[in-house]
Parts: sequence; C-alpha cells; structure tokens
Amino acid sequence: MSELTKRYDDCFALEMTFNGENFYGMHDYNKDFNIHWTEATCDDDKTWEQKMSWMRNELKKRKNENTT
Repeated sequence: MSELTKRYDDCFALEMTFNGENFYGMHDYNKDFNIHWTEATCDDDKTWEQKMSWMRNELKKRKNENTT
C-alpha cells in the first residue's frame, strides 16, 4: 500500500468523502472536517499524524456526545 493510499484511507476512516479536490465530513457531527488533497500529498509524516490524531479524538468525542 502506498503512503498516499494510506493517507486517503485515514480520511475515509474519519467518515469523510472525497469530491476530487477535498476530503470533507459526511455527517453533521464532522461536517467541519476537511483535508485538501495537497495536504495528503505534501504534509510530512509528523504533521499528518498530528492532524489525524486530533481528528480521530474529536470524532470519537463528537460521536459519544451524539449518543448520550
């Protein structure tokens, strides 16, 4: 699996969809999530992982809030 494919999979795992230019959240609780394709292509590993870590934690928090 290429690094770019892994990064795209990271975005899909965050319940995002791709419109050819941006990944964006598919639901009300993550509609403010967005990643431009250039971020997936150009971010260094540390920057990418910081973004993904924050988004994973935020998604989990938001989904928990929606179920209570």
